[in-house]
Amino acid sequence: MIKYLKIILVVLIGLILGLIIHGVIEILAILILTIWLSNLFLSISWTVWLWIHFVFTVIVEILGIVLAFRIYKKHNK
Repeated sequence: MIKYLKIILVVLIGLILGLIIHGVIEILAILILTIWLSNLFLSISWTVWLWIHFVFTVIVEILGIVLAFRIYKKHNK
């Protein structure tokens, strides 16, 4: 029972970690798009941007969970 609770907590921490990383990346990307790359920003449709956002969101969330599991396993050896 404790093992499953630890796994659930690690997954939740990983999701939170992924959300924080996602937020930082997204803020930087928005700044770059609005300040330095305004021509590039206007040449790509919103549908494409939403797909790019979705794909990278999934990747970052998975990486957050994997990172949390690696940290958990490292400290439990």
